Amino acid sequence: MTIVLRLAALLVVVTAMSVPAFAQWLTYPTAGVPRLPNGSPNLQAPTPRTADGKPDFSGIWEPEKNRPCPPDGCADMQVPQEFLNIGYSLKDGPPYQAWALEARKSRQEQNGKDDPVSRCLPGGIVKLHTTPQLRKFIQIPGVIVTLNEMDATYRQIFTDGVHCRQSVRRPSRATPSANGMGTRSSSSQRDFRMASGSTETAVL
Repeated sequence: MTIVLRLAALLVVVTAMSVPAFAQWLTYPTAGVPRLPNGSPNLQAPTPRTADGKPDFSGIWEPEKNRPCPPDGCADMQVPQEFLNIGYSLKDGPPYQAWALEARKSRQEQNGKDDPVSRCLPGGIVKLHTTPQLRKFIQIPGVIVTLNEMDATYRQIFTDGVHCRQSVRRPSRATPSANGMGTRSSSSQRDFRMASGSTETAVL
């Protein structure tokens, strides 16, 4: 009888915990998003702006669903065209340098066997933004933070014009460039699952 009562108490606790956990994600609307009468986002509305007039990226994002699944369904996730070819929408494709074009060709021929994702490692910025999983953008003055469902990673993009310290910048990275927001930016990404606790730093 004691075991039955303990199991019943455990069931009550688990049930009570699951209700708020479910309610804190999908049914919580992002404040300030223009909406249609049916409550869905109005994608034709003017771009939301911050107080200083910059585009406001705050909200939950996913890639455009521009590649339908075959009749018998997708083998895994419904990936966008850009997942397979980042230059899909470009008339002449990406402007690859010769070495990059050769690397792309070699990796295609090897079926992407060295893709970090195949080893449960972070997949890089392009993979991060073309994988059909949700990410939440949090934008405040000086920084944009993305919380990514993929690999439970986060990324912070500094928009205050301050460069990464030289001691943490990877020498193989390019120098910062304009990011479309009137400033130069740097970003860092960390995979919580890596035991080493190392930080991946990139400069945009």
